[in-house]
Amino acid sequence: MMDFEKEFLDWIHENHPSLDIRVTQINKIGDSYRGICFVDRNGISPVIPIERYRMMYENGQDFNQVFYQFTSDYFNALQSAKATMEELKPDREKILSQVRLRLMEREKNLDLLNEIPFVQWQNLAAVPIVSNDNYLYKISRPMMKEFQITEEELFAAAMNNIKPQIRSMADVLLELTRKKFGAQEAEEFVEAMMPSPVPMFVVSTGEEFGASAILSGELLERVGGMLDGDYYLLPSSVHKFLAVPASGLDPDTLRAMVADINKTLDPKSVLTDSIYRYDHLTKQVSTITPDQHRGLYGR
Repeated sequence: MMDFEKEFLDWIHENHPSLDIRVTQINKIGDSYRGICFVDRNGISPVIPIERYRMMYENGQDFNQVFYQFTSDYFNALQSAKATMEELKPDREKILSQVRLRLMEREKNLDLLNEIPFVQWQNLAAVPIVSNDNYLYKISRPMMKEFQITEEELFAAAMNNIKPQIRSMADVLLELTRKKFGAQEAEEFVEAMMPSPVPMFVVSTGEEFGASAILSGELLERVGGMLDGDYYLLPSSVHKFLAVPASGLDPDTLRAMVADINKTLDPKSVLTDSIYRYDHLTKQVSTITPDQHRGLYGR
């Protein structure tokens, strides 16, 4: 089988020897891919996933056509990056006022975690990010050094920026269905969907990557009071957790349910198959893994 990456780069270097182009591994928040870019483009160098061009070649286009498409894509991305450079350019004030935390499974993201600071929570890692509707970037150690931000300062700001929310599942479903069916039909739908008297709460920040709300010890205590005892935290996605009472529920069944639901999600939205138990007396969290129940790094 032809090594497309090597053959394509060899072709570029042979036919366009003045161009300095490379393929590099990109580890992004929630994603990882091989990307191709020009080297040293005045500090702005978009990286375009190479998979697109491999598919073009396999579908019958030759290297000339593939290269033309890459250069067109690249310079379009370069112009877009330049147009938004001022918005994207970080500074100390922006970082500390906008930084939030994004949870990910630690063992599955070791390459990325070697590049950026993080704090561990159970089997998860909380990494600092700055994002809005138009961009998302990770906070690297070189960036922290440039703006003289310590890890303690960075994570304190991130925790301060977390605005946790607790909403009943019934209220969330009502809000979603009311827009589609109307008030009366929505109430009937929610009653049919949630006949069980077991209370369930949605825990998030109300924003993208809002599952980081569970890093708030105050929030965990509040949920314990609302559920009047121990409870399980079920990761719904990287955006939210569900909290359900521990009494009368089998943790292995809950964990299997979470794993099954995760199989239906976009992989970028999956947080973990593990679930967690909160002890309202000790205020400790324990991790329930696929093969055993064990406590880790209680918070």
